[in-house]
Amino acid sequence: MNAFAVHMRHTQNDIKVELQYIDYEYNLEAPEGQADDRLALSSFTFPFLAAANGQTYSANLIYSVPYDFDHIESLTCYSEFSLAKGEDASGKNSSQWVNGCSLGWDKLFMYVDSIRGKNMWFSGGPGIGLDIGGLQDTTHRLNINLGIYF
Repeated sequence: MNAFAVHMRHTQNDIKVELQYIDYEYNLEAPEGQADDRLALSSFTFPFLAAANGQTYSANLIYSVPYDFDHIESLTCYSEFSLAKGEDASGKNSSQWVNGCSLGWDKLFMYVDSIRGKNMWFSGGPGIGLDIGGLQDTTHRLNINLGIYF
């Protein structure tokens, strides 16, 4: 496996900008007749396929609301865009755009975001960076995540 990345983070008062580029290549040894251009991954107990070779690009804009709320300890809004490009013959661009806010309240932490993707597994597509059929149109998911931290 080979990979390299370049990251940049800039903070100006309550605004943060993050940029990242990753180039990666997995040299898979697959049994004869099996594809070696994809990786099987899993998240949230659901499997999906991702391109074994490619590049990813991401750009994030984060705003920490400077208002002092009575019970809310932090309120942050964000817009995050990512693009994955698979290199092999089965490669196809996948993109995802996440817009939302998170807030902390005592031991409770909550994210509410809108996730729009094209050929992207997390928003309802078939995989990441691959042309494997299935739903490759633009898909959408509303994500509400509550956590209690102690």
